[in-house]
Amino acid sequence: LHAHPGLFPRLILCFAGRCRLRGVRHPRTAMVLQTALTEMLGIQHPIIQGGMQYVGYAEMASAVSNAGGLGILTALTQPTPEDLRKEIRRCRGMTDKPFGV
Repeated sequence: LHAHPGLFPRLILCFAGRCRLRGVRHPRTAMVLQTALTEMLGIQHPIIQGGMQYVGYAEMASAVSNAGGLGILTALTQPTPEDLRKEIRRCRGMTDKPFGV
């Protein structure tokens, strides 16, 4: 996630190298916003996925984490504690990045 500073005051955000505005060249190096939060959590971007019941499964959490944010598994989506354990294991298999529950 980065901004194109040359387009100020029109802020164009890009995520994973995909810019939403045609004709904008993607810079070769993305700006990285390091904060106390990113350093504490070990993530690249200060983006935390909200817990979303019924969709907060391993696929979504691992995708957010793999993109540099903090993915979140939603515990209430799982019917039993054992199912939650299985979902955490699945998420660990899909990413080596930090994620939360």
